[in-house]
Amino acid sequence: MTKKLSKQGRFRGYASVFNRIDAHNDVIKPGAFTDSLKKRRIALLWQHSISNPIGKILEAVEDSFGLLVVAKLNLELRLAREAYALMVDGSVNALSIGYKVVRSEKDSKSGIRMISKIDLWEISVVTFPANEMAKISKIKAATPL
Repeated sequence: MTKKLSKQGRFRGYASVFNRIDAHNDVIKPGAFTDSLKKRRIALLWQHSISNPIGKILEAVEDSFGLLVVAKLNLELRLAREAYALMVDGSVNALSIGYKVVRSEKDSKSGIRMISKIDLWEISVVTFPANEMAKISKIKAATPL
């Protein structure tokens, strides 16, 4: 993974990775975000705190791997500058999602919940993601990510 510094605070990464068991014993299936992404702007928060927005999601798309996002920190905010510093030095390098499950099935033997539809509310920059593959992959300037 490469990290490139940016005074603009832009970054990208996977907020969720498909077909992977997370810390809550959930698996998010491809297509789970499709309807939700059309419905509303998704908030960008710090550590899932609704009182701590730190920027905005510029783009969120599902690809074959997961939910890829491009976001921009609002560096006018003290907390966003602190988050940016932690992201640049690698202390914080993960993303996580806040959502409501709309449709799922639970496997009675394994206890794994297969989530096929999600109502996505927010994406957070976090220290400890539920899905360990949900990582920030680039921190870059205003050039295309």
